[in-house]
Amino acid sequence: MSALLAGTLASVKIDGYALADAPKALRDDAKVVGAACAESGGALQFASERLKDDAATVAVAVKQQGEALAHASDRLRDDAATVKHAASSSGWALRHASPRLRDDPAVVALAAARDGSALRFASGRLRGDAAFVAKVGAASAGVLAEADASLRGDATVCAACCARDGAALALCGDAMRKDRAVVLAAVKSRGDALKDADPAFLKDAPVVLAAARTWSGALEACAPALLADVAFVAAAVDVDPWNLQFASDAAAADVALVKRAVQKDGDALQFAAPSLRSNAALVAAAVECKGGTGEALAHAHEDLRCDAALALKAAKAVSYTHLTLPTKA
Repeated sequence: MSALLAGTLASVKIDGYALADAPKALRDDAKVVGAACAESGGALQFASERLKDDAATVAVAVKQQGEALAHASDRLRDDAATVKHAASSSGWALRHASPRLRDDPAVVALAAARDGSALRFASGRLRGDAAFVAKVGAASAGVLAEADASLRGDATVCAACCARDGAALALCGDAMRKDRAVVLAAVKSRGDALKDADPAFLKDAPVVLAAARTWSGALEACAPALLADVAFVAAAVDVDPWNLQFASDAAAADVALVKRAVQKDGDALQFAAPSLRSNAALVAAAVECKGGTGEALAHAHEDLRCDAALALKAAKAVSYTHLTLPTKA
């Protein structure tokens, strides 16, 4: 191996773009170009035309950097295997593929799986194919934004895209934002999609509860009537005990509901009606909450905070070793 070849190889292994400064003969050397492309796929642009048309060399480049497909020969940009290698690395490499392959469902699906927004480079036929868009939309976010606008009113497409990414609901047509199946799919994926649903769903208990599983603002946004429904708030408390804070005054005074909350998280006692914070049994349940710290006693009525028996129960649960018992003035 000549000193020039050895030096060039060493250089391109450190910085593939060093190929730009290599002698013309070495830019036609498969070993040198392959090493450069393995380090940086974009170095393919400095290779000889012969190697830009060499499947093995181009495969090395596009696997390292999908966008390097832009520097491949026309023949390889129309080669399914080569384009799939590129699309697997970068969905947007699809833009450099031939028109024929941008209309190939397998190639486009692979690109969209890597990056849903790559659908924008697909043929008009595929972007308007409801079955195809629903399939790729179920697997990758960002698809609906690039699909034909007419599909924003297609229930199957919208449900599939929203199930993958609830944010897609904002792109759906008015009729779809009133479609319960579509809205449920969206809020199960992303709770805050409830903000983009028809306002009528703020009164729909199952929809709001589904949203609450991933969005802490669901109960704050829902209709007041739901917050007065003890059964609804109980279900919400099962999702997160702190949802008790959104309960109506009447619901927050329901003994069974508050007990349900404090048994899950003693600190939820702070959201109970004042009258219940004087209930010794409820306060005891709060301080003895499994996995709790015992600090729920701080939310009890003053008289109970001075109760020695409750203070001792709290002391067994606190994470620190000393508890100063409050005294009455």
